[in-house]
Amino acid sequence: MYFSRVLKLTLALSLLALMLPVTAVMGQTTGTATFADSSAGKSDKLVVSMNDMPPLGASEVYQGWLVSDDGKTNVDVGVMTVAADSSISHTFTSATGTNLAAANDTFTVTIEATGGATSPSKVVAFTATIAEDAMTHLRHLLVSNAGNQGITPGLYAQTNAALTQAEAAVNATSLSDIQAAAGNAINIIEGSGGANFDASRTDSGDSYGVLNYAADAKTHAKNITTALPKDAKFFKYEPNVSASADNVATLAGSARDNALLAVGATDATSARAYATNVQTNLERALSGYDADRDGSIAAGGSEGGALQAHHAAQNMASFSPAAGTGLPVAGDIGIGSFAWMVLMMGIALVSAGSLIRMRKTVSK
Repeated sequence: MYFSRVLKLTLALSLLALMLPVTAVMGQTTGTATFADSSAGKSDKLVVSMNDMPPLGASEVYQGWLVSDDGKTNVDVGVMTVAADSSISHTFTSATGTNLAAANDTFTVTIEATGGATSPSKVVAFTATIAEDAMTHLRHLLVSNAGNQGITPGLYAQTNAALTQAEAAVNATSLSDIQAAAGNAINIIEGSGGANFDASRTDSGDSYGVLNYAADAKTHAKNITTALPKDAKFFKYEPNVSASADNVATLAGSARDNALLAVGATDATSARAYATNVQTNLERALSGYDADRDGSIAAGGSEGGALQAHHAAQNMASFSPAAGTGLPVAGDIGIGSFAWMVLMMGIALVSAGSLIRMRKTVSK
C-alpha cells in the first residue's frame, strides 16, 4: 500500500514538473530600438525598450550597437541595464548630434564582460537589420532627399518657418508689414516652383515648399510598403505618415489661401483677420490638432501634423531585434529536460510497481 502511494505521488510530481516549461517559455523577449530626436528632426537618439531579457552571468552585461550598412563601423549605444522585471529601458544620444539613421541599418545586442567593450564581441544575443529597399526610402524621409534635408524634418522645419511668418503678420501694425509677412508665408508654403511664389519677396524657407515635402512624405512612405509588402511594421506606421502628411497639405493649402487674401486686403484689420487664419492653420499643420477633444493627438487620421508624420517615419525605421546565436545557454539540464526525465522515471516506477503487484497476486 505504501509503495503504491509513493508511486502515485511520484507520477503526480512528474506531471507537475512537466507543466513548468509551459510557464518558463511564456516570457518571450520582445522589444524595439527606435530613432528619436534631441531636437526636432535630428534622429540623433536611439531609444531601446526590451522585455523578458534572459538572465546573464554575474560578470556579463548586455551592450547595444548600431552597425553600418557595410558592417565595418559600430556605434556604441552603451551597456544596457536590465531591471528587476527583466526589462531594458535605455536611451543613447549622439554626442556629436549625428543623424543615426544616416549610415546604420542594423541594431545588435551583444553579451560582454562587466564594464562593456570598445567593439562588439561575436556573442550576439539579439539583432535586427532593415532591408536595403526600405532603408533607401527611410533615409529619404529622415536624412536627406534631392539635395534637401530629410523629408519629414523638412516638413516640420518649413511648416514652422511659415508659422513664424504668420505670427509676424498677426503682430504687425501696418498693412504693408502684414502683407509682407503673409507673402513670405506663401513663398515658404509653395516653394520656388509654386504658382503664387513671389521672387520679389523674402524667402526665409529653403525654397522647396511645405506642399512638396508633404507630397514626398506620402510617396516615400508608400514606396516602402510596396517594396516590402509582407512587413507588418511598415504597414502599421505608413498610414500615420501618409495621413499626417495629407493633413499638413490640406492645412497649409488653406493657410496659403488665407495669406493670399491678406496680401490682397485693403485695410490692416481685414489683413490681420486673414493672417490669424493662416496662423491657426499652420499651428495645426505643425503639431497636429485634437479634433475629437479626447486629450490626445492621434498619429494619423485627421489629427496628425508634421510632428506626427516625422515620429511615424521614425517608427517605420525602428528595429525589432530577434534572438541571435549568442543567447545565454545554461550548462546544466534545463527545466524542460528535467521534467521529462522525472516523468519517464515516474512511468518506469509505476510500471515496475504494477509488475511487482501482479507477481504478488500470482504467487498467492
